[in-house]
Amino acid sequence: MSLTATAREDLRLQAFANASNYNTMERGDLPETKARPNIFKNTLLALLIMLIALVLLIYIGVPLSINLSTTVRRQILFLSFLTSSEGLSDPESFGLNCSRNFFTTSDPGVRIASWYMQSQDMPCFADKEWFPGNSSTVLYLHGITRTRSARNRLELMQKMAGRVKTHVVAIDYRGFGDSTNETPSLSGVVNDSLAAYKRLRNIMPNSKIIIWGHSLGTSVTMYLARKLHEQDDDPAAIILEAALDSVGNVIVHNRLSKPFKWIPWFDEIFVKPFENDPAVDFNSTAQASSLNPKVPMLMLHAEDDQTIPFENGFSLYETIRDARKGVENAAPVTFVPFRAAHGFGHSSIVFYGKLSDLVLGFLGSNPVGPSEVLPEI
Repeated sequence: MSLTATAREDLRLQAFANASNYNTMERGDLPETKARPNIFKNTLLALLIMLIALVLLIYIGVPLSINLSTTVRRQILFLSFLTSSEGLSDPESFGLNCSRNFFTTSDPGVRIASWYMQSQDMPCFADKEWFPGNSSTVLYLHGITRTRSARNRLELMQKMAGRVKTHVVAIDYRGFGDSTNETPSLSGVVNDSLAAYKRLRNIMPNSKIIIWGHSLGTSVTMYLARKLHEQDDDPAAIILEAALDSVGNVIVHNRLSKPFKWIPWFDEIFVKPFENDPAVDFNSTAQASSLNPKVPMLMLHAEDDQTIPFENGFSLYETIRDARKGVENAAPVTFVPFRAAHGFGHSSIVFYGKLSDLVLGFLGSNPVGPSEVLPEI
């Protein structure tokens, strides 16, 4: 064999050896290296841990917080931390013609912000004089979340000052909007509404004041009306929109409670802490017999209300109605149900096209007579 042939044979053998070594490595005989991280597996594990933490927070943290802290209960009930004071000093920028912003002192150190919109029954006074003429005034008490600038509240003010031709005053309780930043409570918001009412009475001692409450504001209205009756200073009329009978009953029937209803001792964990806390235990039913039975009342409730179910409002109507039975010259309580087909839900009854006519009919009706439930609208 020649030298050249030998060299070629050596090269052939070397190539064969390299190929064999490569095949062996392909079979897994690589030198030991770090395993590649399994990204999918780690991501799935992280998501599982987050889900478990969320479940623990919802089903352990929330009940514990509700049971242990009155501050938590007050924040959950009022949701005042969701409000903003932006732009509230200029009500006309929200489309409220001939309006102004003002403040009223409630408890010591507490200022309540309010809007006043003049009745359109007269020309707008350039200097915004307080409550000119003899028009009645609606004191509007809103529910939880947001401020007096919410769309449904603006709509109500415009309708009352326009077609109904009343002055309108809408307030923000403490903790809401540009009022004093203090966590609300039952006694606090009732005192705020009382301070607003008393200021109106001092400004126009001989004029009619109509209290309009919406949602939790209906319960504030009931407590306020009881105080006013005790002080012999009753309003001319009361209008309750989407009224609740009691906070406890609303918690039981509210859709937000559904994820927790399966928990054993639901009432003890979620309902009783509110009912046993005087800072949040709004109970309109308990106030019914203490109101002046000669003050006419109008109640409006949508059948598709998922926040305060229709049954809760109707239950309150029955209680107020029964409290007036047998009382001489008692004023009627009129309950108006709105069909679910309207889609009014909890906050949109004020957009009903004939609402102004309905209110005008109520205010102009005979203040003495039996209570009644009107046909569905």
